[in-house]
Amino acid sequence: MKEVTDWGLKVDTSPAKEITKEALRFIDNGAMDIILYLTVPMLAEAKENMETRECLMSMDMLLCAEPELLTKLDPEAEEWVSEIEEDAFFHEMIKRIARARQNVYLVADTEETLNAYEEYMQGIHENTVLSGTYLWNDDTGSPEDLINEINDSSPNIVISALSFERFKQLVSANRLNLNADLWIARPDGGPGYDAPKGLAWLAQKLIYKKILNND
Repeated sequence: MKEVTDWGLKVDTSPAKEITKEALRFIDNGAMDIILYLTVPMLAEAKENMETRECLMSMDMLLCAEPELLTKLDPEAEEWVSEIEEDAFFHEMIKRIARARQNVYLVADTEETLNAYEEYMQGIHENTVLSGTYLWNDDTGSPEDLINEINDSSPNIVISALSFERFKQLVSANRLNLNADLWIARPDGGPGYDAPKGLAWLAQKLIYKKILNND
């Protein structure tokens, strides 16, 4: 674990295989643990917002969702950058989950994302067991209904691709009411790592400079 802020936030910058070993221990410990993929915008929000800061601090494991975030937080971890680009931890987890015949419940805010994740996981391991899916956005679904659906399914792992704001809304108020072994919260959008390009890349660079260099 690498302490990355003056308020004690810790991020795991270990190689994927070591992170996977630790994550697998969460499944059998009797509580629902949460692994969150951390982005710089989340850090930017946490710097200004106590509620967001508390949410990040309550996570059981934080992982870098962006290669440059990893190298900024821990220069010694530069050799693991390719693992973020290749989504190595997620691949390793899905393989281990599938081999153990443990089941996965998917949550996203678009049908396209749900379908993309289902296809992605089947591509990683064809024996991935999907216990259910849930579409939650402004037009469909609700926190209460999602909790009921997850609890009825009792999945080993929940994988979500929701906006950070929606994720916070759900977990901050309902974490103790969820019946699952592990929740993996990924950035919203399709699976895998998609490097920003053009103006998006320049904007991200400015955010990195401001947040990580404390400008």
